[in-house]
Amino acid sequence: MVSLKGDEALVKFADNDATRLVDVSMVEAKKGGYVEVFADQALSSLTEAEAGWRKKVWSDLRQKLEATAE
Repeated sequence: MVSLKGDEALVKFADNDATRLVDVSMVEAKKGGYVEVFADQALSSLTEAEAGWRKKVWSDLRQKLEATAE
Protein backbone atom coordinates (compact mmCIF):
# COMPACT_ATOMS: atom_id res chain seq x y z
CA MET A 1 0.00 0.00 0.00
CA VAL A 2 1.24 3.42 -0.91
CA SER A 3 -0.74 5.36 1.68
CA LEU A 4 -3.39 4.72 4.30
CA LYS A 5 -6.04 7.07 5.69
CA GLY A 6 -8.81 5.64 7.83
CA ASP A 7 -10.53 2.80 5.98
CA GLU A 8 -9.09 3.78 2.58
CA ALA A 9 -5.71 2.94 1.14
CA LEU A 10 -4.02 3.93 -2.08
CA VAL A 11 -2.87 0.58 -3.44
CA LYS A 12 -0.33 -0.05 -6.22
CA PHE A 13 -1.29 -3.14 -8.19
CA ALA A 14 1.47 -5.68 -8.82
CA ASP A 15 0.56 -6.58 -12.38
CA ASN A 16 0.61 -3.12 -13.97
CA ASP A 17 1.73 -0.61 -11.31
CA ALA A 18 -1.62 1.19 -11.52
CA THR A 19 -2.85 2.81 -8.30
CA ARG A 20 -6.38 2.88 -6.93
CA LEU A 21 -8.24 3.76 -3.74
CA VAL A 22 -9.36 0.59 -1.97
CA ASP A 23 -11.56 -0.01 1.08
CA VAL A 24 -9.44 -1.75 3.73
CA SER A 25 -12.02 -1.78 6.52
CA MET A 26 -12.19 -5.61 6.61
CA VAL A 27 -8.44 -6.25 6.95
CA GLU A 28 -5.53 -5.26 9.14
CA ALA A 29 -3.83 -2.79 6.82
CA LYS A 30 -0.53 -0.99 7.15
CA LYS A 31 1.47 1.23 4.82
CA GLY A 32 3.93 -0.86 2.83
CA GLY A 33 1.84 -3.99 3.37
CA TYR A 34 0.17 -6.27 0.85
CA VAL A 35 -3.53 -6.98 0.39
CA GLU A 36 -5.64 -9.12 -1.93
CA VAL A 37 -8.20 -6.90 -3.71
CA PHE A 38 -11.48 -7.61 -5.47
CA ALA A 39 -13.93 -4.93 -6.63
CA ASP A 40 -12.12 -2.12 -4.77
CA GLN A 41 -12.33 -4.07 -1.47
CA ALA A 42 -9.31 -5.54 0.32
CA LEU A 43 -10.23 -9.15 1.14
CA SER A 44 -7.16 -10.26 3.08
CA SER A 45 -3.72 -9.16 4.17
CA LEU A 46 -0.75 -10.99 2.64
CA THR A 47 2.84 -11.52 3.68
CA GLU A 48 5.55 -10.37 1.29
CA ALA A 49 6.23 -14.02 0.36
CA GLU A 50 2.54 -14.67 -0.40
CA ALA A 51 2.32 -11.52 -2.50
CA GLY A 52 5.45 -12.47 -4.44
CA TRP A 53 4.17 -15.99 -5.08
CA ARG A 54 0.80 -14.70 -6.33
CA LYS A 55 2.49 -12.17 -8.60
CA LYS A 56 4.60 -14.96 -10.13
CA VAL A 57 1.60 -17.28 -10.62
CA TRP A 58 -0.44 -14.56 -12.36
CA SER A 59 2.54 -13.57 -14.52
CA ASP A 60 3.14 -17.18 -15.59
CA LEU A 61 -0.55 -17.66 -16.36
CA ARG A 62 -0.69 -14.44 -18.41
CA GLN A 63 2.35 -15.54 -20.44
CA LYS A 64 0.80 -18.95 -21.15
CA LEU A 65 -2.48 -17.39 -22.23
CA GLU A 66 -0.73 -14.93 -24.51
CA ALA A 67 1.33 -17.74 -26.06
CA THR A 68 -1.76 -19.82 -26.82
CA ALA A 69 -3.57 -16.82 -28.33
CA GLU A 70 -0.90 -16.36 -31.01
